[in-house]
Amino acid sequence: MDDRIIIHPDKEFLKKLLLEIKAICKDLGIFVHDGKTQIIKLSKGFTFLKTRYILTDSGKIIRRIPKDVLSRQKRKMRKMAAMVRDGEISYRDFANQYKSWRGDKKRYHARKVLAEMDKLFKELNEHGKREADHH
Repeated sequence: MDDRIIIHPDKEFLKKLLLEIKAICKDLGIFVHDGKTQIIKLSKGFTFLKTRYILTDSGKIIRRIPKDVLSRQKRKMRKMAAMVRDGEISYRDFANQYKSWRGDKKRYHARKVLAEMDKLFKELNEHGKREADHH
């Protein structure tokens, strides 16, 4: 894995460290992507490895599901539901994919979002059953 986070209270220290890291990487022939490398305040929150991290005033770190991850999962669920209706995949494969995705996300601060996703999953299954009954 090549993704990293370095947390330090001194922004100037981080700027110097980044220069050192870039020099080491250059010697090793590794490319540091400037567009993806940033020094930010933790209080603004950040997304790392498809997880949104937010630091609260009390110092607690909350993990949330980024919107693009939710959109991607909704698209995937709709496509998989259509594949189940068309007999291309089994319902079990569809359900297992959703359960796997949801199982990873249940540790996040996202009860409402997961309830909405469960509702979508149920609706897609109901819709798929109705369409299958008509054929």
